[in-house]
Amino acid sequence: MYDVIKFHINNLENGIWWTCGNSCRCIYIEGAFFGVIFMSGHSKWATTKRQKAVVDAKRGALFTKIGNQIAIAARAGTDPAMNPSLAMVLEKARLANMPKANIERAIARVAHKSAAALIDEVYEAYG
Repeated sequence: MYDVIKFHINNLENGIWWTCGNSCRCIYIEGAFFGVIFMSGHSKWATTKRQKAVVDAKRGALFTKIGNQIAIAARAGTDPAMNPSLAMVLEKARLANMPKANIERAIARVAHKSAAALIDEVYEAYG
């Protein structure tokens, strides 16, 4: 709706703006109500902050999901050349613009656990 109204506003010649609050403008053309545009009001940062919070929450959820997939795939091996499932998930992470630090952290989380599980111990007993 905003893009349609924005398009018509740019082409207005005899349009009348009417402020209906701090954060919106009503448009009347030849005495008929045309539409409402929601604006930031006093601070554009307030609108930007709300939009950014929604986008960041979605990206964070996606990064968590992909990080867990990386950890599961890395259990079979941390080398993508030898582990095709890990290579596929890493490609998915790159397509989602996941930071390299997050990818490395997910792999390291599994690598340390598997390294601890593979320690060889030798016990000698004299009797």
